[in-house]
Amino acid sequence: MNIFYKSVFMILVWVSSSVFAAEDLKSYYEKQKAEIAPAFVAPSLGSEVRLKLSGGQVRSGILMKLSASSISVMTDSGMVDYKRSVLHESSRADFFVEDFAHVKAIEKTQEYKKQLNMTEAAKQAANIHEGSLYVSAKIDKSENKEVE
Repeated sequence: MNIFYKSVFMILVWVSSSVFAAEDLKSYYEKQKAEIAPAFVAPSLGSEVRLKLSGGQVRSGILMKLSASSISVMTDSGMVDYKRSVLHESSRADFFVEDFAHVKAIEKTQEYKKQLNMTEAAKQAANIHEGSLYVSAKIDKSENKEVE
């Protein structure tokens, strides 16, 4: 398969995949999120925790309180409350069930999307027939050559 056909093929796969998969991916994500949520286990109160803030800074301490919107950690400098919104996504997934389910469902949905794309590409490849294409290319300013 020459480069032109490969390029056209990839564009066709991308367009068809994005059209048919959008709703399928959304429902797959929602299903995965619902199935994953029950597997969440929050850190125990009194346990040593490390967390990453949205700006990239890492903090550690003893988990003293965990609510739906914040955590409280005892550090060397005292009790520090962190709102859920100031935590990095990876740390939110460690402390909050919604974020845990979201991160894991996104990972599974991306794997599923990759599989859909590979399946669709294989279907498309099975329907492409080899052929010849003649292109006129200008090699330098004074010559035209026929290329097969």
